[in-house]
Amino acid sequence: MVKSCARLYEYSILIDRLHQYRKEKLSPEEAAQRAVVECIGQNVLKDFLLQHKGRIINMITSEWNMDIALEVRGEEKALEKAKEIAKNLLGQGLGVDAIAKATGLTVDEVLRL
Repeated sequence: MVKSCARLYEYSILIDRLHQYRKEKLSPEEAAQRAVVECIGQNVLKDFLLQHKGRIINMITSEWNMDIALEVRGEEKALEKAKEIAKNLLGQGLGVDAIAKATGLTVDEVLRL
């Protein structure tokens, strides 16, 4: 189906390259830059990418940065919840080792509460 529409097929190549470079732990900016340059060099979406290269890279980078920010925010919320639970368990007299094991916090983190 995708191959029947050349533009859609070429877009899927660009996205595949982006994911490939991100798996290699490149920054979002570097992954986007490499994928776009590589696609242009291989005549994949060449006319479109040449015309809109900067905007495309900015769009890709902004989207990934938002995804990363949301992921970090979720991790921070989970840590705060674990600390809240640990405080409650400390108040009930549960041992520090048991609290650390139950919440995923380190013993030092529990002791600092």
